[in-house]
Amino acid sequence: MSAQLASPAGIGILVQRVVGHHRVLGRRAPRLRLVGRVPLGHFKRGRMSIHWSHRVNGRSLRPGLYQVTVRALASNDRIEDLGTPHLIRIRHRSGQLGAGRA
Repeated sequence: MSAQLASPAGIGILVQRVVGHHRVLGRRAPRLRLVGRVPLGHFKRGRMSIHWSHRVNGRSLRPGLYQVTVRALASNDRIEDLGTPHLIRIRHRSGQLGAGRA
């Protein structure tokens, strides 16, 4: 994840799972279900880059399609700005398939 900050701000991401599609004003749009919010920390002005582990609330994301939106938070924890939403696909990990079987 990367962003350009005009002023110092707290940064976090909003993670939503795409569970289908519907029409909004005649265009196809994803139907979303909230997965959670991930605080990434406070960053100074300028370009910032973050590597995210694809974990929300301590749990790895299940395979599927997700929409991730970067958010800048003001000091009173209000949303100051939203970035462009990005779609990411989480695929099955070969080591996790069949895990836990005897």
